[in-house]
Amino acid sequence: MTGNPIREFGLKALLWLPLSFVVWFSMASFWVWPAVAIARRVLMGVWGELFSTVTQGAELLDSAGRVVARAGYLVQLGTTVMVTVPAGPAGPGGVGVLEPTINPMVYAYALPLFAGLAMATPLSTARRLVQFAVALVVIWMTQAFGIVAESLKVLAFDSGDAGAAAIAGAGLSPAAIALAYQFGYLILPAVVSVTLWIGLNRSFIDTLVKRDGTYTLLYSCNDYGGAQYKIGYATADAVTGPYTKGEEPVFTTDESKGRYVGPGGQDVVVAPDGSDELAFHSWYAGNTYRAMNLADLTREDGRPVLRTASG
Repeated sequence: MTGNPIREFGLKALLWLPLSFVVWFSMASFWVWPAVAIARRVLMGVWGELFSTVTQGAELLDSAGRVVARAGYLVQLGTTVMVTVPAGPAGPGGVGVLEPTINPMVYAYALPLFAGLAMATPLSTARRLVQFAVALVVIWMTQAFGIVAESLKVLAFDSGDAGAAAIAGAGLSPAAIALAYQFGYLILPAVVSVTLWIGLNRSFIDTLVKRDGTYTLLYSCNDYGGAQYKIGYATADAVTGPYTKGEEPVFTTDESKGRYVGPGGQDVVVAPDGSDELAFHSWYAGNTYRAMNLADLTREDGRPVLRTASG
């Protein structure tokens, strides 16, 4: 693994990620409390007319409403919304305040994802500890955002007319709440972990993707269904750009003398000896199917060049 940093990093990440998730979930109550504390201050400080308590620790119920366990990582919300529960098999019914339970762990998986990546990155102990400290603060903030958004979402959409009326009375937009909830649930946890790791480990990433002091962006262009499909490139001094388009494409049907029709869909891989290779697909058998190919990838005068392509 000495000559292949990408492979070494990938294998270490595969080993660290499962362990990170185990530690994260086994200590869920500990990892959750800072985010819950932040969310409590926001919910009760900004929307005190809606929320009376925000408590960590709640009971798990089965489908019949019976208590089966208590989980320290769950969050119990005490609201000011009065609801009427009709009589039924589960009980006589009555009137009371709404007290929903939410699971903040669904907003916190950025932590084990970042931990797995950070542990796989070659860092000194001091630098790794600093990265974890920064990551914890950012992830707790994003987790608190998710808790707040879901708390408002529960009232706006899951609590009937009484909850919707309370949200309207507080001057909140259901559409904005829905957007915040989707953003906090679907986007933030996945994006934050990778963004943090990239931002904190730019020098290490440079050793993986930078060649001869230059970043190269490979792309496919033109009509995918024919011989005009080809591989182009652009270069930049920084990974964020700006990128300058190359004057000539990297690989075309004509350049391969028709052997590879419509090459594209490329990706750079590192060979066992540490050299770069380009995996790409092209048309075969009269454009009836596409198959994978592999070619040596080198650089000449700052331009990527393919050598000895073999199907």
